[in-house]
Order: sequence, then structure tokens, then C-alpha cells
Amino acid sequence: MVLAVKVWAFAHLLANGKLADLLLFGAFLAWPWSVYIAARKRDRAAGTQYPAGTAGGTAAAVVAGIAAWRRLPSGCTAR
Repeated sequence: MVLAVKVWAFAHLLANGKLADLLLFGAFLAWPWSVYIAARKRDRAAGTQYPAGTAGGTAAAVVAGIAAWRRLPSGCTAR
């Protein structure tokens, strides 16, 4: 979710060049950055270790994403 907000804010910064847009979307870009840093610090303090991802899990996510994309109505695709 935080990554999606970061990508959204960055895309809007690229598309809009006014000062108001810079302030608004810059703040939306700074928020996920600060959340990420706080989460990393919290995990380090707690000693949390996350397992590495697997190729099978990645392949399953890609297949599920493609299947969901294929089920979209034809007017929603960029074909």
C-alpha cells in the first residue's frame, strides 16, 4: 500500500509542474518514505527476520495477476 502511494505521488509529480502540485504530491511522496524508515527501525529493534521470497511464490503472483487482468472487461485494457 505504501509503495502504491509512493508510485502514485511520483507519477503526479512528473505530470504536474506547479508549486501547489509540488507541495501536495511532495508531501504524499514524503509520507511513504517516512513510514518505510520507521518500519525498518521497528523491525531492527524487535529483531524481526523475514524469509526470502521464492521463485514459486513469485510465479504464482504473476499468474494470478495475469488471470485477474484477463478477466477485466475489454474496455478497461490497453490493447
